[in-house]
Amino acid sequence: MRRFEIGGRRVGEHASRRPAAFFIRGGVAARVGLVLVLAAALVSGMLLVELWKSPESASRLIERVRVEKDHQRRADLAEQLARLVQADPNAVGDEQVAGLTAMLGDDADSVRAWTAGALGFIGPRAASAIPALEAARQKQAEADLKFPVSLSSVAAIDLALRRIRGRLDAGLPGTIPAWVRDH
Repeated sequence: MRRFEIGGRRVGEHASRRPAAFFIRGGVAARVGLVLVLAAALVSGMLLVELWKSPESASRLIERVRVEKDHQRRADLAEQLARLVQADPNAVGDEQVAGLTAMLGDDADSVRAWTAGALGFIGPRAASAIPALEAARQKQAEADLKFPVSLSSVAAIDLALRRIRGRLDAGLPGTIPAWVRDH
């Protein structure tokens, strides 16, 4: 065992032929090198973890919404689903559109709003959902008349219907905000 000193201070004992001994004994450049090697290992490890983590598929999220009992958890899952579809509208096929259409019958308005958003992001490929969207809109509009709320799924459903029909500007007064038009 050898004793090592850094800047005249004794830092402990270490076996002489170990890789860490070089960095402890070495100068500032060796210590900076060690920090860079450790940082590179950490970053590459984080990248590998990100590569291994794959987002949940749309089918899996739809199934989780269907079986979840808690309305807030269903809304959170529906939000994840809408964000997944927003990021990649091609991540869903006809089977998932049918699952999303069924989600419009959920008793939680927030789930219906996120589902309408997801269908809107899919666009014209979700045309089969138009009757269910219109029915959900009518049902929520009637409920809003009985019990007015500040936020309901009606606006999300209207936007989804316009996107699916390819008429984003239909029925909107004035000009369309860029954040709506471009998303």
